[in-house]
Amino acid sequence: MTKREWRFGIAACAGVLAGALLLGGCTAKVPKNHYYTLRAELPAPPPPASSLPVSLAVARFTAASRALAQERLVYRTAPYRVDFYEYHRWTDLPPDLVTRILIDRFAASGLFRSVTPVQTGVASDFILGGRVESLEEIDSGQDVSVRVAITAEMTDAKTRAIVWTGRGAKEAPVRDRSVDGVVQALNEALADSLEQITRSLLKKWDANQRR
Repeated sequence: MTKREWRFGIAACAGVLAGALLLGGCTAKVPKNHYYTLRAELPAPPPPASSLPVSLAVARFTAASRALAQERLVYRTAPYRVDFYEYHRWTDLPPDLVTRILIDRFAASGLFRSVTPVQTGVASDFILGGRVESLEEIDSGQDVSVRVAITAEMTDAKTRAIVWTGRGAKEAPVRDRSVDGVVQALNEALADSLEQITRSLLKKWDANQRR
């Protein structure tokens, strides 16, 4: 099914529903919601040359815009226009999905003594936070792609000084022209972005150890 078919299909369903309400007694099939999640499955990163005996708390990531602070999938047909899939939604807010993935990611890295969500209140040496900058489909003529960008920073829990900042970003074409194909491409782009962030952090710690 093409993108035009998805969106015209939604419009057609809305028209059928309106007609049924006017006629009275007629039934119309209301489009059901479809839900998707972010997994960004990656193998555990290689352990650093020398792990640090420190703990990390991960704060909830924020959204760079209101478009990413809601559950509908986002797409763009022009640089200054933002649209949404009304019946295709994330299972949770994108910042929450990314936060959970990062907690699992860093817990598996072996870089820290422990990794916990900041809301647990467990004392930690460092706090990791960040922002979801982009998580969207891009339509440009006949071409369909996705764009993902994540920024992150780590602060010293005692001094609140920023000790590291990183960014991961990826744009990639959508091979399967369907919503499922868009979600798959977003997951792959997110995995690449988080790999960039992880490697940046590992490089920072290895550099500190060589001082």
